[in-house]
Amino acid sequence: MNITDILIAIGVLFFVALGVRDGFFKKLYGIIGFIGGLVAATKFMSPLAEIFVESLGISHDGAMIFAFFIIFAGIILIANLFYRWFGQSSGESVHLWSRIAGGLLGAAQGLLAVSLILVMLDFFQIPEEETKKESILYYDVYPLAPTIFDYTTRWMPDSKRFFDEIKGKIETVKMP
Repeated sequence: MNITDILIAIGVLFFVALGVRDGFFKKLYGIIGFIGGLVAATKFMSPLAEIFVESLGISHDGAMIFAFFIIFAGIILIANLFYRWFGQSSGESVHLWSRIAGGLLGAAQGLLAVSLILVMLDFFQIPEEETKKESILYYDVYPLAPTIFDYTTRWMPDSKRFFDEIKGKIETVKMP
């Protein structure tokens, strides 16, 4: 076990704690927003990144990351607001079953979040290959977000695998 494994475990436990605190239904909205944000950000980051490159003059890589996270965070925010307006039930998160189920959904969301972070860090060769090989959890957690993306976009016409989609988006943004 190395520092990468410890950070992965801390990230997942953070989401488990949030799930226990928030309860099942809020976590359900959260995970739906997370997956929706992942899909939307991956599909629509290229046009937004092109706007950032042309209007703000920021680097191609920075524009792609910035565009991805703007869309991703926006979808998650919309899902949370949707829960606040339409999803709350009186005292639902107080029940023990809701807290336990929320913790389980929190673990799933945490694994997806950590996987997405690992994928993004991999573009910058972080962590080093040796650290990845020494890690117990890295190769189990890393492919989760791309796999979920692939499963949730199968129904879309012209859908590509996650890494093919990302590579295609990166290549389409013009450099200034």
